[in-house]
Amino acid sequence: MSSLAVQAQHASELPVCMGGEFVCHCHQVTEAELRLAIEETGATSIEEISVGTKAGTGCMSCHCKLNRMLCGLSPNCGRFGLCGQCGCAEALCVCNAA
Repeated sequence: MSSLAVQAQHASELPVCMGGEFVCHCHQVTEAELRLAIEETGATSIEEISVGTKAGTGCMSCHCKLNRMLCGLSPNCGRFGLCGQCGCAEALCVCNAA
């Protein structure tokens, strides 16, 4: 799928492996939406990414994931992240894709 097609489709409708997983559950902001916002704005802090997306302004439990994304990493932290294939916690995944 081209990047234009991904942008045209609402990010929350994307499969987990394409960034459809919520990083900020309070404001339902997906990984794909955050990556696009970081790329477009050049954000380097949680405060900067929050301006356009509201991510990180609710319960703040996503701050670790946001910081990882701002460093160019996956938002998932270790084996407690979600498998990109089946969506289960990697520690419990049985599809062997994790």
